[in-house]
Amino acid sequence: MIVTLTSCFSSRSTTTSEDIHVKWNNNNHFGVILNVDGSCLGSPVRAGFGGVIRNELGYYLSGFSGFVQGSSDILFAELFVIHRGLILAKYMAIDELVCYSDSLRCINLIK
Repeated sequence: MIVTLTSCFSSRSTTTSEDIHVKWNNNNHFGVILNVDGSCLGSPVRAGFGGVIRNELGYYLSGFSGFVQGSSDILFAELFVIHRGLILAKYMAIDELVCYSDSLRCINLIK
């Protein structure tokens, strides 16, 4: 496992690659942004989640990830990660934030 992880992060590459430039997109919102995503993978299926809180410049403020114990429901994972992110923002005393999720169904349920 150590060899595999080391090779993943090795600066030497056996193939040629192109540089990929990643840019934080705050969608013109000047404040704190929470990005969340849930997933269901594997066999047996396990539900997981992750989120990151950044400021308007894209600087990392906090993040989290984990598994939903005893669930393989993607909707539950998506709702769970939004809830977890909002709790973290409250704990960090963030008064105003925008939450981005790729789950339109969750957004509609919350509305």
